[in-house]
Amino acid sequence: MTSQLDSIDHMQGKALIVDDHLIFRQGLKEVISLRFPNLAFGDAGTAKEAWQIMQQEPFKLLFLDISLPDKSGLDFLHEVRAYGIKTPAIVLSCHPEEHFGLRVLKINSSSYLRKDCNPEELYECLRRMITGKKYVTNNIKMHLAEIITHPNQSKRHHLLSNREFEVLRLLAMGNTPKMIADKLYLSVKTVSTHRTKILQKLQLRTTAEIFRYTQHNNLFADINV
Repeated sequence: MTSQLDSIDHMQGKALIVDDHLIFRQGLKEVISLRFPNLAFGDAGTAKEAWQIMQQEPFKLLFLDISLPDKSGLDFLHEVRAYGIKTPAIVLSCHPEEHFGLRVLKINSSSYLRKDCNPEELYECLRRMITGKKYVTNNIKMHLAEIITHPNQSKRHHLLSNREFEVLRLLAMGNTPKMIADKLYLSVKTVSTHRTKILQKLQLRTTAEIFRYTQHNNLFADINV
């Protein structure tokens, strides 16, 4: 077992880190290099930049922020998989696992970690992903158990698609449909359609009620209000 871990920890290859904060990308490289010294890195600050890099060379691992300037990390990961790229992906975010974790786990070869996780948990997740397995945090396991045990108590926001969930987040931040359209490269009409569906699924009537709903359910804890 020890020799197998040593083999994984000294693997050759290159990982791509996609996050819009340079200091986080640099810090993540340093933390990973402490345990995986032979792993090289590429990095990108946007989904567009990441896609251009991924077309030029293969990567052994993908570390992906869920909130990128030009696109939702989930949408980008779906697009990567649609092109047949099976690079194991570790999605990193400050959001609680119960909000995005299950959405990530539904995507092939993908796992979810919070950015404030213990380095040892990051290392274990990386090892499992490299060997073709998923890594599921204890919080996600507890959330899954709660859903299975009490299916009728599942929150309404779990009914939202990934795109609707991203629009919900931007609405809760105070963005107008025009601002959201610009951020997500969508038409204002499409954003308005998403907003209508969000209101219907959450059984709400106004954007103000959307904000109160997200606050009540402790969604998007990174939003400053």
